[in-house]
Amino acid sequence: MRHEAKYIVFDDGTYVVPVIFSDFEEHSEMKQRYPSNYKILGAGFISVGKFGLSCYGESVTLNVKLRGKEDEAIFLNMFGHEEVWS
Repeated sequence: MRHEAKYIVFDDGTYVVPVIFSDFEEHSEMKQRYPSNYKILGAGFISVGKFGLSCYGESVTLNVKLRGKEDEAIFLNMFGHEEVWS
């Protein structure tokens, strides 16, 4: 079973801030909850299952595309993994 959600990766000027949230919410709604000086690095959808994690798609409401393996690596690091699963 795979679980799908949306994500945004921000840069606050010091740190990269990865955020995962429900696919019932728009990317633009989630962005409004963060300071306006946070730069968006990537956004899209994230799917996590027993065989791995993948980022895909884009945010239409923010007009931002994902960064593929770079975004995946950030979330894998967040979950305590150092390598990107295939």
